[in-house]
Amino acid sequence: MGVDPGLLSQICSVNPGRFFEQFSLNPRELKAGNVANITVLEKQETEIISDKLFTKSQWSPFSGCTFPWGVDFTVIRGRVWKKDPGQ
Repeated sequence: MGVDPGLLSQICSVNPGRFFEQFSLNPRELKAGNVANITVLEKQETEIISDKLFTKSQWSPFSGCTFPWGVDFTVIRGRVWKKDPGQ
């Protein structure tokens, strides 16, 4: 997949941030004092498997697809969520 990282960032982060900032107490700017909601990716081939997802829905339209990257960890409202290394 030859997706430009800048375009991916715009589509998956900047655009949703602009939409949801109207409902936020803090602007979407990443700086001290603001609530952090970020996902950090790692360069590691990853297959999406529905029953191993950490979501309420437990499904993904990408189930069975393999990507050249995967989630290393996510920070939601300042809390760090890291996948279990045994999974």
